[in-house]
Amino acid sequence: MNAPPHHARSHRLQDVFENPPVQVGLLTAVALLVEILLMKYVLDANPSLLVLLGPLWVFSVYKVSGRRDRISNIVTSIAVVVATGVVLLAYAL
Repeated sequence: MNAPPHHARSHRLQDVFENPPVQVGLLTAVALLVEILLMKYVLDANPSLLVLLGPLWVFSVYKVSGRRDRISNIVTSIAVVVATGVVLLAYAL
């Protein structure tokens, strides 16, 4: 078996990252990571797990809804960022 050329593999990976649901999932993962790091090292807060996973709840609703149009991707992305901001703001005050 011959492996596909390197450029063919990179194009397939690029296709994966251009998939809007993957982009929303990556945004959610980055939001969770930033939220956890800020909570631990900057705010020195210890929130409950249900509150800490706020962006993941938004992403879960997106996945369960089954909608994959452009508007739902944008709205979900905005909701993930807002949920992260609200959780951080609530513990910063």
